[in-house]
Amino acid sequence: MIFLQITLLTASASLLAQLTTLPELYKKAATSAATIAMSESRIAQKDAKLEQIKGEYLPMVSLATNYAIEDGAHQGKIALSQSLYNGGKSLASWQIVKIEKKLEEYNFLKAQVKLYLEVATAFFKYHSAGQDMINLQASIELTNKRLMELKQRRAIGRSRQGEVLMAESQLYIAKSQISLAQGQQGEAQRALQLLTNISSDELTMGGSFSEKLEEVKDVEEYLSKIDAHPEVVAQTLDYELKIKAQSKVQKGHYPKVDLIGNYYLWRSDTSGGVTSGNDDWDLSLGISLPLYSGGTTAAQVKETSAQAVESKWQLEETKKVLRFNIKNRYESLKNLRQQLLLLEQALLAAEKNYKEQERDYHHSLVTTLELLQAVNSYQEAKRSMDKMKFQTFLALEELKAAAFEIPQF
Repeated sequence: MIFLQITLLTASASLLAQLTTLPELYKKAATSAATIAMSESRIAQKDAKLEQIKGEYLPMVSLATNYAIEDGAHQGKIALSQSLYNGGKSLASWQIVKIEKKLEEYNFLKAQVKLYLEVATAFFKYHSAGQDMINLQASIELTNKRLMELKQRRAIGRSRQGEVLMAESQLYIAKSQISLAQGQQGEAQRALQLLTNISSDELTMGGSFSEKLEEVKDVEEYLSKIDAHPEVVAQTLDYELKIKAQSKVQKGHYPKVDLIGNYYLWRSDTSGGVTSGNDDWDLSLGISLPLYSGGTTAAQVKETSAQAVESKWQLEETKKVLRFNIKNRYESLKNLRQQLLLLEQALLAAEKNYKEQERDYHHSLVTTLELLQAVNSYQEAKRSMDKMKFQTFLALEELKAAAFEIPQF
């Protein structure tokens, strides 16, 4: 059992010695091939749509021939058609796709915020479990020391068997808690491997966690960044998109003007004669004005107008939720920091009590049971404080993410 505990601690320390910083892990996750490829693919689709719309402004040229079976007339021609005006639909389509392209970029940033929180959660869970194993191993060592003393005192009749059994019970509880912490750390490590898209052999995370909690800014400073948050910008773009879509549908009431030209390579009449001279080409102007389409266009205008109103309300709701999240996380962080300060004081008191009890124990002023209770109190205070520390670190990152203060690469 001692060998297993030493092996466990060595493996944990070895892994902790390879840990890197949160920004480095997030960079690996954010710049993974799959993430970038999917984003670039969606943006490339929008670029292709822009090229399609650009083609609507250019003339269409085709080669055509036909033969009439009834009278034998036949012709061959090069036909050209050029849209001169289509009610502004092409321009509206161009503007819509430009907004969609920009929207994809901000949707990508929204996904990055979610990714950052997932990496941060796994990162601090990994460190919290690792620190808990270190604390538990220290508790095991102290309990083992007391257990050996108890057995020696029991041999000479100065300790009761009940005290020995209590110490052994505490020892096994600590060992089971180490096993639990090891499982939690392994779970966090696997999550990091999945998020960063690298194998366990490649997951080198660099030195033990020794960062200090940075100062928290005033809540108003975080709130002032709401309008630049990807969720707000994306919803703003969605609202603009709905307005442009409404405008495009309204243009269905406008006329369409096309220029049509034909250059005849040959053309025959019913008698079989081939025309020539001034009859080898023609040019026409086509104008089409929609008068009635069964109410389809009017219904589409109503639909897009309602969608624009909905999107506007969604924008206000997005801002309201973000404000709530920032304020809520800010207050939670303040509460956690206050709890952390109190736990630090509790740890100092528990440590002082343990040292006092240990000194009195050597002078036979307290029982072994009282000393074991002091050891447990000290170790539990240390574990609680360390767990609270990592919860506070994560709460700070959640607050920063709500204000879009995440690393940019």
